[in-house]
Amino acid sequence: ANELTYTGEEQALTTAGEAKAGTMQYQIGEDDKTAPTGEWSNSVPTGKESGTYYVWYRAYVNDNNVSEAVPVKVTIASVDKAKLKKAIEEAETYYNNIKDKADYKEQAKALSDAISKAEKIASDNNVKADEVGKGITAINKAKDDAQAAVKNIDDTAAAKKVIDAINALPASDKVATTDKAAIEAARKAFDVLTADQKNKEPADELKKLEDAEKALADAEAADKAAKELEAAKEEAQ
Repeated sequence: ANELTYTGEEQALTTAGEAKAGTMQYQIGEDDKTAPTGEWSNSVPTGKESGTYYVWYRAYVNDNNVSEAVPVKVTIASVDKAKLKKAIEEAETYYNNIKDKADYKEQAKALSDAISKAEKIASDNNVKADEVGKGITAINKAKDDAQAAVKNIDDTAAAKKVIDAINALPASDKVATTDKAAIEAARKAFDVLTADQKNKEPADELKKLEDAEKALADAEAADKAAKELEAAKEEAQ
């Protein structure tokens, strides 16, 4: 049996045979049980669409001298789509993780559209290898783009929380020891940000935090000095 792969072009379904006497003739039948009754051809038959073909052949000398027709089963297989299906599966898994979150609505829609296009290619038995390759590239890019966009959204949101915490701090000339908890919380929140998230923090926001920390240290030092002075006065009395 001949095993072929779909190319989008007509392909010879078998190799031309040689007859000891006469000419080899061919015809495509419905199955491998009953010889076809149509017109025989001296040319090897071709096929384009994926599927199973039954090529019958015989040696023909004249109408009174014809060999028994013999069938050969030929298959034109669809292009291997295993990698495409795996890429679709991975994209669907990520899509299911983001589809119900309002912040990712746009990204989920774009990825869903890409999945639909890839699934159309995967379900087509008559698609060429280069089209499958392009489908794999497209669905992987769509997933990567969605992941990058979602990460950017998450990073921006995380950075904003810290920006809001810093903006809520008093100006450095208004900082008191009672602001210690808020200042330390803002610093802790900033320190746990990733490098990409910290890059979204405006330089002036970080400076405000640093100024507040310095002002707090000064306020605590002044408070300590005042308490020590008061204690010394009481001891001197």
